[in-house]
Amino acid sequence: VDIIETVATRAQRALDNGEVRVFVVDPVMVTAAGDRLVDTDALNAIRKILLPLATVTTPNLREAALLLDTEIPNTIEGLRDTAIKIKQRFRPDAVLLKGSFPVSSEELAPNAVRIESGDTFVVDILYDGHCLLELASPRLETRNTHGTGCTLASAIAARLAIGDDITTAVQNARTYLQTALRNSLHLHLGSGPCGPFLHGQSAWDRAVASCYPSTRTIY
Repeated sequence: VDIIETVATRAQRALDNGEVRVFVVDPVMVTAAGDRLVDTDALNAIRKILLPLATVTTPNLREAALLLDTEIPNTIEGLRDTAIKIKQRFRPDAVLLKGSFPVSSEELAPNAVRIESGDTFVVDILYDGHCLLELASPRLETRNTHGTGCTLASAIAARLAIGDDITTAVQNARTYLQTALRNSLHLHLGSGPCGPFLHGQSAWDRAVASCYPSTRTIY
């Protein structure tokens, strides 16, 4: 709790003084396996003093359920309702609720934003209190997913820092993440059931191109 309070105090001061313009909160509270990482006092501190400061908050499904003390959403309608409730209850500027279950193209809204075409998608919901967007990415079968949530939040913060609006920052960050995941599909990274994905894919491509100008990297 002390750490959360300190971060919130420093963030509030920096936002008030104009030292920073954006504050992205990735509420890391539950592991992918479902293990809870915070106690009740820390959870309440995140709810009351951290999320209200956020330009964007990026909970996954388990974290969203913990924040709201509800069941984990498992339908598109449930995703929409959960994102709206987080925005209304905790008052961040915007919520990006990260989906994980497979969704068919027929289930997507007509105005859903798709990174690429496909048959089965993973859908995130972006809601800012006025506009609700379904952001769909083709579902990739890969073990290299460790660190994707943290990387997405960091990419959103980076894009906001260089001047993107919230919607554009989220879309650019998701495109970066999808590209990195796709280029990690066949790599044997890390150990155990879940390896890290290729964060530095674009840098790797540039390094190969500079060393071997006639070589094209194939994944």
